[in-house]
Amino acid sequence: MRKVFVVLLFSVTYFQAQNAENNELLQKCSKEFDSKICLSDNDQDGTAFYLDHCPEVYGSQDNNGCPWPDSDGDGVLDKEDACPTLAGLPELNGCPSNKKDCTKIAERNRIRFEQFKTDYEHIDNIYSLINIQVIHDVINSLSKKELAGSQNYIYLKFIKTPIYCGTGNTCYDTFSEDSYNFLISKFWNRTAIEYILKKYQKDIVISTVFLPDLDHEYRTMMGSDLFDYLIQYIDPKTRKVTVPAKERSTLMNAIPIVVNFITPYKIELSHTKNTKVYEYRNNQWELQKK
Repeated sequence: MRKVFVVLLFSVTYFQAQNAENNELLQKCSKEFDSKICLSDNDQDGTAFYLDHCPEVYGSQDNNGCPWPDSDGDGVLDKEDACPTLAGLPELNGCPSNKKDCTKIAERNRIRFEQFKTDYEHIDNIYSLINIQVIHDVINSLSKKELAGSQNYIYLKFIKTPIYCGTGNTCYDTFSEDSYNFLISKFWNRTAIEYILKKYQKDIVISTVFLPDLDHEYRTMMGSDLFDYLIQYIDPKTRKVTVPAKERSTLMNAIPIVVNFITPYKIELSHTKNTKVYEYRNNQWELQKK
């Protein structure tokens, strides 16, 4: 009961003080203007002229008749804006998202990659002069014992899983991955893979894990001919491709072959024995001396 009395007493005291202050402002206004003007409300915001700090602009009674400001112009009033000087989103209380807009980066990547594909559209013709040689170099570096038996298989490092330009607060430059995927698909094309299979009679395991629901992306990346050829050999559980030889391997011992592109015309071959670098010059591929 005592608490209720204290609250009531405070309310009455505050109301009386507010009235006294208002009366003082009204008297002050009346000395300058007609009393009708002081009590008028031209902007019809519910705040009388003598109390209105913005008498010509519709505002809020809680803000002395002035509109609440929006300093950063994001549509969230300063009084409700947790970041009043930074433009943000209403759902984040006026603060900016920590997710970056990657639209510009994605468009720049797209333009660069489209030009890259145009520039190297027929590079598979040049790679056809070296991809078989690469296989020969690897196989010839192995002993008959290393090649014998049903445990061995050829493991080709193939395309990387496509990534998206932006996730969270990071924007990725995907050009290097896109260009690599394009070149490796041109290098290990269907003709080369079928040749390896026929010549060496070893199962060929492709390194790529073909993620579900991305068939369109893979087809665009490597072309319909190669994609349709490989996808028929996919394991539905592991999502990896094994192109089978007539005599199947137990897949115990891999013969890994990794090709990296220093430039489209200069490649680095890595396998179990060593690393070699080939460069296309004067219309032919040359092995670079160490």
